[in-house]
Amino acid sequence: MSRNDDIEELLDVTGAVNQNANGKSTTNTIGKPMGSKIPRPIGQKAAKRKAQEEISVARSQKTRTASMVQMTAIHERLAKSMEDNNQIDIRYKEFQMLKEIGDVEGSRKCIEEIQQLKASIDGRALL
Repeated sequence: MSRNDDIEELLDVTGAVNQNANGKSTTNTIGKPMGSKIPRPIGQKAAKRKAQEEISVARSQKTRTASMVQMTAIHERLAKSMEDNNQIDIRYKEFQMLKEIGDVEGSRKCIEEIQQLKASIDGRALL
């Protein structure tokens, strides 16, 4: 007889539903798979605890969502500030060239634009 025949014979004799390779039953005494749980009615304290856990999870998800929205806003402000900094650099180089040429009106315009860009960056930093 092969090992499989022995196992099948044991199944017939014991009436066990499931057996592992060693021929031992994987069912508990009442014939249900081991580890299976019989659902029981929840007590009042357990129901309250479960509800509190669900509320806690919902709050953490809400907080996480709010944090993500805040981070998105921060990233947008940072990107805009970086863009303005690049514009300041460009205007400053333009100002230097106009100053070398002697264009007073053009250099004043560049300085005004630089001041406006710096003010917009500072305004976003306060948010």
